[in-house]
Amino acid sequence: MATAVVCEDDPLLRRTVSAICEQVGIHVVAEVDDGADAVELTRRFGVDVLVLDLALGEGISGKETLRSLHGLEPFPNVVVFTAYAGDADELIRLGARSVVEKPHLDRLITVLEQLVEEPLTDRPAHVPGEERRRGGRRAAPPPELWRSPSGISSEADLPRTLDATERGDAIVAVQVAGLEHTALEVGRLLADDLRLAIARVLRSTLRAQDVVHRSDVANGFVAVLRGGDANAPSAVWTRLMEELERAGLPRQLVGACATVDAMGPRDALARALAALDAASSPTQMLMGA
Repeated sequence: MATAVVCEDDPLLRRTVSAICEQVGIHVVAEVDDGADAVELTRRFGVDVLVLDLALGEGISGKETLRSLHGLEPFPNVVVFTAYAGDADELIRLGARSVVEKPHLDRLITVLEQLVEEPLTDRPAHVPGEERRRGGRRAAPPPELWRSPSGISSEADLPRTLDATERGDAIVAVQVAGLEHTALEVGRLLADDLRLAIARVLRSTLRAQDVVHRSDVANGFVAVLRGGDANAPSAVWTRLMEELERAGLPRQLVGACATVDAMGPRDALARALAALDAASSPTQMLMGA
C-alpha cells in the first residue's frame, strides 16, 4: 500500500485530506502542520506521497519545504494543495508532481487516485529542473505499530516502538488512578471501561504517526510522539483535558513527558515515569528531568 505524509495547518482540512488519502488507498502515516516536520517525516518514513499546503503559518513555507526535499531519493510524489495555485509552474519546477487549487477536493481525489494506480516502483527519483527518472526501489511497508486495530497498542509492543524512535521524539506517560471510586459513581462503567474510554480519547488527540500503549508501570498509558516541536506534548495534554471534559469522562490524570536525547528512548521513558511521582495534583503534566 502506498504511504503518505499530510502537511496542512488547518486541523479540519488536515483530517479531511487524510480521510481522502485513506479512502483512495493511501495509508497516512504522519500528519503535520509545519514544513520542517514534513521534511523530517517524509525522509524518516520514506513515504510515496506528500500532500503539501503552501501557507504554513510561522513555519517554513511550502516552497521552502519543496527546496528542503531536494536530494531525497526516491523523491516523493508531492501534491501541492493550495489556495495559491497561480505559482503552479514554479512549484512543478521545484519538484511538485501536481498542483491542486483549494477547495477542489474532487480534483484532489482524482490526482491521488491516479497515483495509487501507478506501481510503487514508479516513484520518481526526481532532481528538480531535470527530467523525472524512475526510482530503483520499492518503498518499505509502514511499521505495524503505527496503528493497532483499536488504536491502543499493548504494553508488550512498547519496546518495539521505542526502537523506532529518534532524537527529538517525545515520550508521554499518563497515570490513570482512582477510577474504582469514580466507576461506582458513574455506575454504568467499570474502571477498566473508563480506562479504555480515556485511552481512546487520548488516541484521538494524537497524530497518525504517534502511538499509544497500555502501561502497567505507568498505571495508565505511554504515548510516543514522533516528530514535532517541543510544544507538542503540552498541546496534546491540553487537547486531552478538553476532550475528556467534552465527553464527560474523568480528568483525574497525571502526566509526565521527556524528550528523547543522546541517552536514548528508554532513558527518556525512565525519566517520564520518574516524573510521575513528582506530580502533586491531577490534570497536571510535568517534564522529566
